[in-house]
Amino acid sequence: AALDALLMRRGDSGSTALIALHPPVVNGVAGEIDARAVAEAVRGAGPAKARALDIKAEADRLYAEYLREAGVLALAGALATVAVLAAALRSPHRLGRVCAPLAGAVVLTLGALAMVGRPLGILHLIGLLLIVAVGSNYALFFDGLATRGGNAENGLGTRLSLLTANLTTVSGFGVLAWSDTPALHAIGVTVGPGALFAFVLSAAWIAPTRKSWGQA
Repeated sequence: AALDALLMRRGDSGSTALIALHPPVVNGVAGEIDARAVAEAVRGAGPAKARALDIKAEADRLYAEYLREAGVLALAGALATVAVLAAALRSPHRLGRVCAPLAGAVVLTLGALAMVGRPLGILHLIGLLLIVAVGSNYALFFDGLATRGGNAENGLGTRLSLLTANLTTVSGFGVLAWSDTPALHAIGVTVGPGALFAFVLSAAWIAPTRKSWGQA
């Protein structure tokens, strides 16, 4: 049933009374409140300063506005991240090589959420930003291996260290996916697989060659 109420203000002092409206009960079954009919009745016959509130509709509207604002801020954060990477790398080729795995990880995570029928919320957007933050470390390390080179032993050690860090991140966030708390669950189902996608794509996209490790 819709959660509706009458908001009544009386006098110049601005005193307010919020009166809850309960749905009719017929044969032990609660019906629904026609929010539009209540609003029209209040406008036609209610006090001059009384109005009907559809609390559920207002809450949905506010959440939609928050989600839209969060999306804009997330996009701004992503652009800021690209700008910082561009200033640090100073190479369009390296910038594209670092950003491609991050974009791929975000797209794959969104696709996975869509496949399981998970609607996108504000906390999922925060999780996507965490994927970019964590995944940029993997991409930068692999980019460093491919750019600076080194011996095979050091390259293997770096990759094993990155793999250990990734497994720790995936397991740490992954267990949150089984949490009964919606906020923790949303973060877990987003960052857990997203961090794994970022690592795999970074390793595949920026794979150091044998030549870059100083081998013939």
